[in-house]
Amino acid sequence: MAGTTVSGNKTVTLDKIARYATITSASNFTDEGAPSCKWSNPASSNVTVDVGVYWDSSTVLIPYETVTGTSGTKTFTLTNDQKEAIYAKLSTKTEETVYYYVRTTLSDGTKYYHKLAKKVSLAGDLTPTFTGSITPDGATQLLTFSDKIWIKGYTDLYYNFTDIETKKGATVKSYLAICGYDKLYTSSGVLENIEENVAGLYLHDSRGNAAAYYINDATLLEYVDLTCNLKKVDMKVITDADGNSTVTATLTVNGNAYSGSFDGDLTYNQATLSYRYKAEDDTEYSNWIEISTNPTLKDNKYSATIEITGLNYQKAYTFQVGISDLLHGFFELGKKTSREVTDKAIPVFDWSKEDFNFNVPVYMQGLSLGGLVKAMTTEYPLTVTFERGTNWTTGTNETLTASLIGNMIRFNYFLYRSSDTGDGNLVNEEVCTITFNHGGKVKSAYNTSFSSGSTGSVATFGTSGMTKVKDASGNETDSITFKVNLAATGGAAKSFSGFFFVPVTLNLNNY
Repeated sequence: MAGTTVSGNKTVTLDKIARYATITSASNFTDEGAPSCKWSNPASSNVTVDVGVYWDSSTVLIPYETVTGTSGTKTFTLTNDQKEAIYAKLSTKTEETVYYYVRTTLSDGTKYYHKLAKKVSLAGDLTPTFTGSITPDGATQLLTFSDKIWIKGYTDLYYNFTDIETKKGATVKSYLAICGYDKLYTSSGVLENIEENVAGLYLHDSRGNAAAYYINDATLLEYVDLTCNLKKVDMKVITDADGNSTVTATLTVNGNAYSGSFDGDLTYNQATLSYRYKAEDDTEYSNWIEISTNPTLKDNKYSATIEITGLNYQKAYTFQVGISDLLHGFFELGKKTSREVTDKAIPVFDWSKEDFNFNVPVYMQGLSLGGLVKAMTTEYPLTVTFERGTNWTTGTNETLTASLIGNMIRFNYFLYRSSDTGDGNLVNEEVCTITFNHGGKVKSAYNTSFSSGSTGSVATFGTSGMTKVKDASGNETDSITFKVNLAATGGAAKSFSGFFFVPVTLNLNNY
């Protein structure tokens, strides 16, 4: 109907409100700032509206606070506890997502939520701080008079992290102390035998922030390690007018030694040599005996001679030399020692009330008198090899040995023939070929004949075919070969035993 207004009213129950409160905007914030958001409430006073900030749907950062009206801005002031919660949440990072929540509560208790994600971060300088110390060992400081002069390969660096402060809930993640290739991962310790002149301490926190302390202006001394070479020992016999003989030993030694300064051209290195010795019948060395004059050090090298007097010429001595320097003294490293060298001085002759003794070979007309004495008074076993003749075989007690006695070679034998010899029907049958090794003591040997007792018969043997002591090239040989022949027998026999001598001339100079 035109111009007609129809009106009326009725009460109804809605199972869901048409519009609930929402967050229209919000700010990112820091631990030192004030979180803030704008909200809208179309339902006005018909509902209760609360605003809060949460890490997630159930973990609260800022509890709900009630707001009124149809819209507005809510700004929060962070409490110390809330800041600590932020620090704990961000202990390994610098920002995190948070959610602004608005909660709409109906009169019957039904709740509706709306959220908006933002970021919370940490303000200010988050770099950790600490006090670092790097100090060389006491021996280095005593030697160099400085904590900034280090000795390569010897100085130990003591380090420490103190007064450590991490920021806003961070924790220490790692320590690092480093000098060259040497690294340690503790808050205090020792970098041993450093090789570089730069050392540093580094601290990392749980957020990855780092702090450092380092020394890069130290002087590194290129110390040269000590060596000690006992090059030679000369033994000289000194005999006085009364016939008393003693020995003076001269030791020649050289090696490497640092010739530079330890404290900036004020104190140069000094080395000290010492020696010790023992006689052949001593079980222990003498005490170390220090040389009063220091060796000259130049270009990191040294050489010196050491003279030891009053030694017994009748004994052999073992010598050893040691060297130390300022560094070895301050660091209590002891001596650097040489190899052991044993030597003995032999005088040409010596005498006493009881005897007169030559200590060198004595010759007369080119012949060794000492060799003659040894040859005539000593029995020398000889190595013997032999080959049997055609009719001779191996027996149970077969023996063929030899020894050199004076100018004779004695052969002991026990030999077997494969069959009886018969009576007188043998003429120079070859028994064996013998080779003996004399080691150069024999000049020549001579053929001979000899008789042999045997079971039931007497045999006559002879030697022949003696080789020369020199070979075709004129070189002396150490062996002689000859044949043994069976010339005749006095009866039938298969085994022969006994001994015979072969005369020889001797090479006395080889005794």
